[in-house]
Amino acid sequence: MHLVFPVKPQVADTNLFEHIDYLASYRWFDRARTELYMELFPGFHCKPHGLVLVNTQCTYLIPTFVDDPLEVRSWVSRIGSKSFTMVQQLWRVFPDREPELCVDSTCVLCAIDFTVHKGEPLNDHFRAVLQKYYDPGDAA
Repeated sequence: MHLVFPVKPQVADTNLFEHIDYLASYRWFDRARTELYMELFPGFHCKPHGLVLVNTQCTYLIPTFVDDPLEVRSWVSRIGSKSFTMVQQLWRVFPDREPELCVDSTCVLCAIDFTVHKGEPLNDHFRAVLQKYYDPGDAA
């Protein structure tokens, strides 16, 4: 199962070249992960055991504009002992044509014990939630 997060670009997301600034996709990807965080941390209580983002990267394939209908699609592509990898993609989704992949991204999140500020193994609850969104392939 993939998480799907609709995006409504704002003028503040654009740059001087009249297309969506590259930093906007990082913000949208972060917001799209919120649904996963809420499942991992009911009530958003995440201490002493939480997650930290340790790596993120984006590949920009085509420009997007403020009036584009966009959505973020996210899924877990790897579950390790202390960390997991998410694929997140920004798609342009016009109703009358095929969707277009605009940005392809991966991020790595690590389980952490905030009392000692060190990584820790993913607990059973985390693994169960992550497994719901696990897709090792690259299908969209």
